[in-house]
Amino acid sequence: MNKISNSAILSLPRMANMENFQCKFLSLEFSHLKNTNHGRVDFLSREQFLSHDEKSQSVFGVYGQNGSGKSTMILVFFILQKLFAGEGLGEETDLAIAKWAKDAFIKAELAIQNKDESFVVVYEAKFSKPTSQGFLLTDESLAAESFIDDKWRKYGCSFRVADNEDPTLAFGGDTTLKSVAKSLTFPIAKAIGNGHAKNCSVLFNDELRVALAEKKNGEISKLLRILNLLHFFAISSFLVIDNHDRGLIDAAGILPLRIRHQDKLNGETGAIPLNLFQKNTVSLHVFSLVKEAIDQFNIVVPAFLPGLKIGIAVNTNESTNGGNTVFELTSIINGYEIPLRSESDGTKRIISICNDLFACYNDDSVVLAIDEFDAGIFEYLFGEIINVMDQGAQGQMIFTSHNLRPLEILSSAGLILTTTDPDNRYDFFKGIRATNNARDMYLRNAFLSQSEDRFYKPTNEYEIAKAFMKIGSLYHA
Repeated sequence: MNKISNSAILSLPRMANMENFQCKFLSLEFSHLKNTNHGRVDFLSREQFLSHDEKSQSVFGVYGQNGSGKSTMILVFFILQKLFAGEGLGEETDLAIAKWAKDAFIKAELAIQNKDESFVVVYEAKFSKPTSQGFLLTDESLAAESFIDDKWRKYGCSFRVADNEDPTLAFGGDTTLKSVAKSLTFPIAKAIGNGHAKNCSVLFNDELRVALAEKKNGEISKLLRILNLLHFFAISSFLVIDNHDRGLIDAAGILPLRIRHQDKLNGETGAIPLNLFQKNTVSLHVFSLVKEAIDQFNIVVPAFLPGLKIGIAVNTNESTNGGNTVFELTSIINGYEIPLRSESDGTKRIISICNDLFACYNDDSVVLAIDEFDAGIFEYLFGEIINVMDQGAQGQMIFTSHNLRPLEILSSAGLILTTTDPDNRYDFFKGIRATNNARDMYLRNAFLSQSEDRFYKPTNEYEIAKAFMKIGSLYHA
């Protein structure tokens, strides 16, 4: 039996200063991660964010051949989400740092709206591998600007923490910040020690943010506000679905049921790992969240998969009054109920990400990053989902895919192609006219191996067949 702890759900108290909150990525830049020496993508301009231009692109598809850097971009979003949330990074970050480089670098520019104020935040992080074992987050910095009187002006002090260097708090000629920075030496050193031990952010360390809150300085208060806004964004609205989630479904039969609940007083978010091959035991509170999520699914799932609904089979003999609820998920097709584990992997994947799609479509504070979105999903249905999101999503969505159907749906502003140049790994699909079919153009360029497009490293079907025959000759030897 799969007993699920309440810790799978994270409480989100509704903060008074989170009214009219939204966050968008303006740009993302990184270097020396996997096979990418350098890559940069500009998603949105400051002007587009301020004007709330409905024509600005909110859905972005990342395309390219295998091993060209698509999943690397999703990994960077995953790393940023963990850092902003104050959580530790795991083996996937260590393995991602290029073996030929001493360090890796990430820079993200985000736009935030809170109440009637608009901010742009630049966050930078540097990872080093001082030894062959493990990695360290050795350098972090954050700076913000606010849009005041039709101009972008520096907002609060910038903050930089690096190994073997004094922490830097800087704001113009404000000399009082030097003494403030000095007084933070101990909590910063403690945060650095904790960061090295758990591979987590120093700037977003809970104890350091408490220490900053105790300082009676206006510029520090502004800095803390930005840190809190990014932290809230990471734990409530920054959603990343990588291949680990798909692996759980395919290999372990674990369905990560994502929860986003909000009422007038508080909110809750998390991923509940439901075992499809065992009965699941949860508290009554968690069960109420599962039931709420399933009720939401059953509004939309029949539109994706006609005739299908999701059911909950409660085992009343094993459930306890006032304690836990024992249940398993089922699928109901034309009135007939079978265990959900009997459904295809594609159906289970659609169910697992439905809640995230709902959130991105209806909430402009959500950023959703999905790796291999098309896995197991029928091409026509996949195209319909992308079209609906492109036409109406209030949030921002970035996905990778091998299915080329979205090339016929998204505008060129939403098509990011990986290149064969590791020093300039990403570029938008340019030169597409209204009468052009981007899918045909992409395949034609790959087939003709046009060097000026740089989007496909040539492969040859005759060389593939020759390699197969060579293996065949060895097999029959």
